Amino acid sequence: MRGWTLLFAALTAVLSVALALQVRENRRLSAELGALTAAQARAAGIEAGQALAPFSLHDAAHQEVRVDFAGGHAGTVLLFLASGCEACASSIAYWRGAVEQAARPDVRVLCIQTDETEGGPLAPEGLPASLLVPLPPVGWLAALPAVPATFVVDGDGTVVRAWYGEIDGGRAQELAQAIVALPLASAAPR
Repeated sequence: MRGWTLLFAALTAVLSVALALQVRENRRLSAELGALTAAQARAAGIEAGQALAPFSLHDAAHQEVRVDFAGGHAGTVLLFLASGCEACASSIAYWRGAVEQAARPDVRVLCIQTDETEGGPLAPEGLPASLLVPLPPVGWLAALPAVPATFVVDGDGTVVRAWYGEIDGGRAQELAQAIVALPLASAAPR
């Protein structure tokens, strides 16, 4: 009986070490994959300085909603998300915090869902209900390489800042600062 106990203890120790090594390797690979995804998104996506053309989305009733940047706003914050996206779900609290911290009545916030769900658009707590990208996406929306994606766009439709991937506390602070730094709507060049 004692021999079996020692064998069981040895096997348990070996399996514990193997599991710890595998967890460490999974974390390393996850970080590497995140870095590669962010690099690919930057290489293929929409970047600061790029002008965005007006575009159309659909609301919960599948009515067309036209988004035009020359609408008298100092800027627009575009929050792209998808259902079932864990990084998107993790970003919602940080998006909400940044938007609340930099609250400006002359800056509009749009949540844009890139996929359809049976229950309709997502309604992230504390943020506007999502608008849906028509499928297949057209124009610059087709160049969106990944979600979550976050853009701050000035009153002329030029991207001021762009983030791809999960928003954390540091990125949320950058987002809030970018919103605050937008010129007032009456001061925005036309």
